[in-house]
Parts: sequence; C-alpha cells; structure tokens
Amino acid sequence: MSIFLQLFITLNVIPKELTPRDVSSGTAVGYALFVCFVLLALSKLIRTNIYSTLLFSSFKIKTIEQFVRTEHKLNSGASFLLFFNYLIAFSTLLFILFHFPVLTDVIKIGIVFLLPISLPLISILSLLFVMLITGETRILLQQFYFRVIGVQILGLLFFVIGVVWSVFGITHQTLYVLIITLLLIEFFLRVLKGVTLLLAQNVAWYYIILYFCTLEILPLIVLVAMYVEEF
Repeated sequence: MSIFLQLFITLNVIPKELTPRDVSSGTAVGYALFVCFVLLALSKLIRTNIYSTLLFSSFKIKTIEQFVRTEHKLNSGASFLLFFNYLIAFSTLLFILFHFPVLTDVIKIGIVFLLPISLPLISILSLLFVMLITGETRILLQQFYFRVIGVQILGLLFFVIGVVWSVFGITHQTLYVLIITLLLIEFFLRVLKGVTLLLAQNVAWYYIILYFCTLEILPLIVLVAMYVEEF
C-alpha cells in the first residue's frame, strides 16, 4: 500500500506543487529521477538491509573482502541496481549542469552519458593494468571493492541532489561545486583506505604511486578539463 501511495504522490501530487521554470526540461529530469526512485526501491525490496550494509561497508578497510562476500554482496541484483542508479542520477545532474543539451550538442550529450560510466571504468581498467604488471591480484581486488562501494554511495547522494534541485532549485554553480566536492571526497577517502590497506600488507611504495598518482587522478583531471572547456 505504501509503494502505491508513493507512486500516486510522485505522479500526481508533486508535479502540481512544483513551480514551472523558464527552461522546462523538467519532464526528462523528472522521469530520470523517478527511474532512480524505482531502482532504489527495488534494491530495498530485493535486499532489505542493502542501505545499512552499504553504509557499514564504507567504513571497512582490512575486512572489506570478507564483508562484501557475506554482507554487502557486490554480485547481487540489489548491488547492480545501485550501480544503475549511479549512472542515471549522475547523467541527470550533468544534463542539468550542461543547460539541458539537445541531441545536436554532440559533445555535451556525449559527456552527459559517457562521463558517469567512464570514471569508474578508467579506475577498473587501471586496476587491471596494475594487476598485469605486478601480479598483486588479491590486494588490488580489494581496491575494486572500494571503488564499487564508492560509486554506489555517490549514486544515492546524486539522487538526493537531483530531488532537491527539482523541488527547491539549485544554481548551476552550486550544482557543479556539489558534484566536484562529492567526487573529490569519494576519491580521497578511497585513496586513504587503499593506502592504509596496502601499507598494512607491505606492498611496495612504487606500486602505490603507480596506481594512485598516475591512474586514479586521471579521471578527475579529465572532469575538470571538460568543465573548463565547456564553461
């Protein structure tokens, strides 16, 4: 009953209460946020404690491998839904940030849809590259866990920001600052956890520098460069 009530409010009550904007691309944003809401609700339905385990997993360092195998399983349906929520929520914020680009704005549309998947993909490819040249498969796999968990948490936060933008309105400058701030916080926390774990397992310093300084920073540089070029 509560799910149907939420759907009724989302589709009928909220749209009537919102104030129309001069630039109206709110329909596309509304549909995207509604899809995110459905994904988050389904993930909760599939695994009732998905959000509590996600929160606890963000604090795990040395026991992260055991935790994701027993509690917050990354290969579960609920976990995949959280990842898809990240993709849609992040793309929605970029769609707003780039002033609602049309299909003829090829560069902006490409950024909107490709950047959310490119950031984690570059990190994963970086991990595979370092695995190949170092052979440290098990240790670097734990870095992969940190990355996936960080992406899932970012998805939840991006969804919240999208809802706040829809209801109260957020300036483009503030939206950009929020996105960059969250990406940087996730990045530095992941680096901190990764370095702590690697040092505890006596991994050589040059492996750490190779991964974190040359490969992890690259997505953030690309993000900033794209913003400077477009704005």
